[in-house]
Amino acid sequence: MLRGSKTKFLRRNRRLLQEKQAAYFPRISHSPPRLFTAAELDDATGGYHPAKLIKRDAPFELYTATLGGQAVSVKRATPPAGSSNCDAAVEGLITEVVVLSAVGHRNVVKLLGCCLETQSPALVYELHAHGTLQDRASAAAGAGAWEPMSWPGRLRVAAEVTGGLHYLHCHAPLTIFHGDVKPSSVILDEQGVPKIVDFALSTPIASDPTGAADQEQGDVYSLGMLLVVLMLGEQPSQWQDDGGLREGLVARARGLGEAEGNVEQLGAFAGVALECLRPKGEERPTAKEVERRLREIMSFMP
Repeated sequence: MLRGSKTKFLRRNRRLLQEKQAAYFPRISHSPPRLFTAAELDDATGGYHPAKLIKRDAPFELYTATLGGQAVSVKRATPPAGSSNCDAAVEGLITEVVVLSAVGHRNVVKLLGCCLETQSPALVYELHAHGTLQDRASAAAGAGAWEPMSWPGRLRVAAEVTGGLHYLHCHAPLTIFHGDVKPSSVILDEQGVPKIVDFALSTPIASDPTGAADQEQGDVYSLGMLLVVLMLGEQPSQWQDDGGLREGLVARARGLGEAEGNVEQLGAFAGVALECLRPKGEERPTAKEVERRLREIMSFMP
């Protein structure tokens, strides 16, 4: 990349970063994120080699990498086919840098730093990725290259992901709604700990703003879909509660060989998921309530 282009992108991206930091977290003192060069990240990812690709969720790509002997993950954006414009992706990646620089939770991915000298910033996560939750849940249904997840493992992951969402909604420096909760937006590390990623659509927001309830309820609905995927091992095509949906979920999960026999626990888990999927947002539980109930379900493991 030409030096002039690097300088131009660095100045623009740094300005955008400072503007978003001031807009989202005006009362917080911001330490600048660690900056990596484009050459460092190119080397760390083997030139963004396809074999290192963890997932692609256009326009974003996540790669496994090694920096200074440490296993990390690198996220970048690529322009749509036939276009050189990735302004929307730049906006989303800058949002991620701002949000992840301000939060800290076991189940939210940690940002090590970023590269601002490319057209769209690249992010470096402190994460040795062992598959997305989508990958791992599918493996539980007999697909993919990963070992099947046990039912206790999936229940633990559900509670921890919900705990991360509860933190973002209630205990982060500013209320944050993720806006894109889904199985592919959760990565498991080498210890099996789930990390919420993909904050490009997230919204840091002041207390009690107009529309906050809708955004919270939207996150909870998406969480309900994630819980169903954890239970079934696949994305459901449609959901119409005909009165027997809970029983159908339990029967189908057992039929897939995922349940390991605890019908009472499965029924309770399905009930929580279905409450998250209620058509009326005001009737859905909060992430705090979902986490509490999932941990209660964990307490009566057979």
